Amino acid sequence: MSKEMDLVVTSYHLDVQQQHRLDEPSNLVKWNESSALGIDEADRQHKKMVELMNEVHRVVHGNRGVSTITNRLSNLIEFTAVHFRWEEQYLESHRYPDLAAHRKEHEKLLAELRGYRDSVEISNKRQIDEVVIKLNDWLLKHIEHSDSKYARFLQKEGVSATTQKTKKTLVMG
Repeated sequence: MSKEMDLVVTSYHLDVQQQHRLDEPSNLVKWNESSALGIDEADRQHKKMVELMNEVHRVVHGNRGVSTITNRLSNLIEFTAVHFRWEEQYLESHRYPDLAAHRKEHEKLLAELRGYRDSVEISNKRQIDEVVIKLNDWLLKHIEHSDSKYARFLQKEGVSATTQKTKKTLVMG
């Protein structure tokens, strides 16, 4: 830091670290524990999706290059697709009766996300944030309605947390 800046910082008691924290982009969305399903792997993956949404927001507002932004959007979409495949396999293994409708919701969202990725102007921060907000809103509504519906089904079928963890291991590995 230059002598002039040292003088300004000293004279006005500026907190340089605080200013750096304010300059960093914050999270756009936040995981809410009330959205947890009580299925460890599903909850872990939902939290990861929120983390990836925030990563897209941070690179956009951190003035990163187009390739970095595109990469983060692609990572988010790919992880979402992997999560949906896991969830569908999990539900199939428990003979979930509404799996076909649940799968259609997943397919529709993935098609929308891929369309956004292909059409969004990478330099338009507001447009990218709108995509992230839309995904977050969709995710929370999906968890609240569709995912909680299958969680209640599994609970009614007597699938315990131990069984869920065992099934998760069998499906994933």
